[in-house]
Amino acid sequence: ANMSLGGGISTALDTAVANSIADGVTYAAAAGNGDKFGNPLDACNESPARLAQALTVSATSSTDAKASWANYGTCVDLFAPGVSITSAWKGSNTDTNVISGTSMATPHVAGVAALYLQANNSASPATVQSAIVSGAGVNKVSSPGTGSPNRLLYSLILGDWQAPVTTTTTTTTTTTTTTTTSTIPTTTTVPTTTIPTSTTVPTSTTVPVTTTPTTMPVPTTTMPTTTTVPTNTTVPTSTTLPIPTTTLTTMRIDRLAFAGSRLTVRGGMSPFQEGMAVNVDLLRKRSWGWALMVRKTKTLDEAGNFAAGFPSPSKPGTYKIRARFNGDSEYAGSMVKKVLKLS
Repeated sequence: ANMSLGGGISTALDTAVANSIADGVTYAAAAGNGDKFGNPLDACNESPARLAQALTVSATSSTDAKASWANYGTCVDLFAPGVSITSAWKGSNTDTNVISGTSMATPHVAGVAALYLQANNSASPATVQSAIVSGAGVNKVSSPGTGSPNRLLYSLILGDWQAPVTTTTTTTTTTTTTTTTSTIPTTTTVPTTTIPTSTTVPTSTTVPVTTTPTTMPVPTTTMPTTTTVPTNTTVPTSTTLPIPTTTLTTMRIDRLAFAGSRLTVRGGMSPFQEGMAVNVDLLRKRSWGWALMVRKTKTLDEAGNFAAGFPSPSKPGTYKIRARFNGDSEYAGSMVKKVLKLS
């Protein structure tokens, strides 16, 4: 069973999942995506991720680095890909979406568990868990987090997953009378004719023709001389996804402008992808903390910039403008604040 869900500690949820596991159902549980600011948390403080009987899964990027927002800790069993994963979506029966989260990593583990059970259909959840964890790649994940096991899901723990194929050979014996001895030479001519046709096997000596790969270095040497490398630089631009995981996105507030009864906030974010959403908040300081007055959700333009308009605060006091990335991905946690004091 796949559990792409979670939250704070829930004894009821933990008990329900534990009882199901005791009845023979194998569970893969998401470790969690940190707090609302994108800061990773200890998975031992999440349900059902904290269950020892479940396979608790944290997320890695395409570079095998732990996603910055992915939870960590001793309750994590292993890691699986969870950044920019193409998955089925809710729009239609054929709709897809590219999203990130430990909820995307967990189904990978559930799938491997299903393959293992296909070959070992009487295996207990503990046996499946042990096989997947012990078969995972060791020391493949960079910066796995405090207490996390450095294990990365490996799907071929049972080889190529092919079930044994039983082949039966039937031998047919033909008895011929002595009067058919004249036909025996004709049957001997049949093998002699088929043997030359089986000399098409030597035509598989065209395999040496595939020694043209040895001439492959010649094209590769011509590739640098043709400086088509810049065209290859368009490929990395389609794989810019690892960039946010290695460098935290910078959120900016560039300008605050008062005009009459309006306050305009201009800023931006880099690196970025066009169409991303940013929450721009106007907050006022109270005795007990900051109170949200107005929130505007804006879409980044082609230059990575946004503009949001608010009614100008009419009362003296301390106010704060906060801009924060709106979404759950490797960009989560990007935020900037500016404080205003109006008298």
